[in-house]
Amino acid sequence: MAVIVGIYDNEEQVLEAIHSLREAGAAEDDLRVVVNNREGAPLLSANGHVRMEELYRIQEVRDDDDVNTPFAASVPLGVGYPVGLSAIGAGPTGAVLPSMLLSDGSGSAEVLVEIGVPEDEAALCARAVQSGQYVLLREDASYVGEDGEST
Repeated sequence: MAVIVGIYDNEEQVLEAIHSLREAGAAEDDLRVVVNNREGAPLLSANGHVRMEELYRIQEVRDDDDVNTPFAASVPLGVGYPVGLSAIGAGPTGAVLPSMLLSDGSGSAEVLVEIGVPEDEAALCARAVQSGQYVLLREDASYVGEDGEST
């Protein structure tokens, strides 16, 4: 099964493309949209017939799954709190997991490959999603590859 990829600048374009694909016979379950997060896609989020993949959320879950070390460091998170309002005098404390310290967000393309984006297009799609664009994916069981075999 191949994935056909389209990159769009706004939600209206994505909705038009989805409408056209459905009129051409694409099943609702064959279409999904990759966004950075749902908050950045209110029209798509409100449409109950659009399957959405949140790159931010997938990475968050993946990073949580990748934490193999049992410790977390407790560090001050002094964000806007005057000195003296917490037990250590630097604001509230929070846990910082090692993966948070090491993560640079470079795994976006890998995540997209894992959810079906062709490897040769994943880096382009990752940059598009991170910059606020929308990636429309279509699962197409009838696609015939260059070798003549259905994939």
